[in-house]
Amino acid sequence: QGEPEVYAIGGFLDAQFNRAVDDWRDKSFMRIRKDSVTRIVFRYPADSSFVLDKFLGKWMNAGVPVDSAEVKTFLSGMEYRNATAFAETAPAGNPPVTIVLEQTGKSLGTIEAWPTETNWTVRSSQQPETFFAFDPASRKDVFVSSKRFVANQ
Repeated sequence: QGEPEVYAIGGFLDAQFNRAVDDWRDKSFMRIRKDSVTRIVFRYPADSSFVLDKFLGKWMNAGVPVDSAEVKTFLSGMEYRNATAFAETAPAGNPPVTIVLEQTGKSLGTIEAWPTETNWTVRSSQQPETFFAFDPASRKDVFVSSKRFVANQ
C-alpha cells in the first residue's frame, strides 16, 4: 500500500516499436483506379515521348492499336504502388521525365523523375512533398518505352 502501481504488458513488443525512422513514413506512391484511366502521357527526353489513348474501349498510340493487356498490366502496377526508399535530398530543376495518368482531360496522377548517378529521384502528385529513390528494378516497371505496348500481330 502507498507504493506506485506497476503495469506489465504480455507479449513481445520490441519488433513493433524498435524501427528505423523510414519504417514509420508513408510509402504510398500512387493510388488510382486502373479502369478510370483513359489516357497515359509519357514525356521523355528527345523524341521518345508517346501517348496512349483509350478510344471506344481500345488502347491506341497515335491512332495505332496497342496491346490492351499490356496497358492493363501497366495500370495494375500503378493502382496500388508503394515506394520503399526515400531520397536524401530534393532534386533541382524541372523533371526530364513525366508520366501523367488522365481521365477525360482530368489528371488522376502525375509522376516526375530526375536521374541521379545510381538511381532516379521520383515523386508523385499524390505525395508532392515526398521524394523517393527508384533503383533500376523499380524504374523499369514505371518508366517504360512504347515498345512494351506494341500489339502482337
